[in-house]
Amino acid sequence: MSEFAYNIHGNGVAYLTAPLLSHYGVTHAFTARGTVDAGIDADFAGLHLGMGDGGDDCGRERAMRNYGLLGETLGININDFIAAKQVHGTEVIEVSAAGSGRGITRRDEADILTCDGLITSVPNTCLTARSADCVIILFYDPRNHACGVCHAGWKGTAAGIAAETVRRMAERFGSSPTDIVAATGPCIQPCCFETDENVPQAMRESLGGDADAFIERRGAKYHVSLPGINATWLRRAGLTDNNIALCGECTCCDAERYYSHRRQKGRRGLQAGVIALL
Repeated sequence: MSEFAYNIHGNGVAYLTAPLLSHYGVTHAFTARGTVDAGIDADFAGLHLGMGDGGDDCGRERAMRNYGLLGETLGININDFIAAKQVHGTEVIEVSAAGSGRGITRRDEADILTCDGLITSVPNTCLTARSADCVIILFYDPRNHACGVCHAGWKGTAAGIAAETVRRMAERFGSSPTDIVAATGPCIQPCCFETDENVPQAMRESLGGDADAFIERRGAKYHVSLPGINATWLRRAGLTDNNIALCGECTCCDAERYYSHRRQKGRRGLQAGVIALL
């Protein structure tokens, strides 16, 4: 498990970076709450990046300002962010040069992509996925200078969205899985991800016995490691162990640093994972 670097800037923007991705000089971040909007409703205080999600009536206006702050911090134009409507599926869409701004600064119905994975080889495009407990995975192919992002809730994890993102990068950019590096961001960890039997059953149906190492039964409930299962999918897709970095920070445990759908019972902001080819 890699030690991720925590950064906080004077404008209140806080985020983590993965040394594995930083080694290649690719611009990326897993955002944290930081100190943006510290004086407002505690459930949404911080770098809230949902466009009206989480029951926050002023979400879009604040989110636009927060994307501007994040872009300022990372050197990304706000018009270059792109995000999809996430539906806990496995579809991965390639973003072209005309895709920038979709889902963020471009909000017409025709501009909204519906998927859980995005890939691109286009410069000045910042792929974005959002979460408040689910796993976000960032991908980079240094040989072909292509990148990807996916959102993996438990359903997407069971269905193999991580492996599908790798497959699509190979299909569209000629990426070799052994060249791709991938990092998971902060998410709900097995300490807090307590489930009924349907979740481990779904993992075992797709991965067989390979899922067992990441499932622990405690009485009538189960504790499941979503990062561990996604790493298994990445290995099956051809990534090497040295090219996979898992963040061990738990969004549900750390109320000061992260939003959590489970801890906040649905009334929460959203953090994001972003990766950009500049």
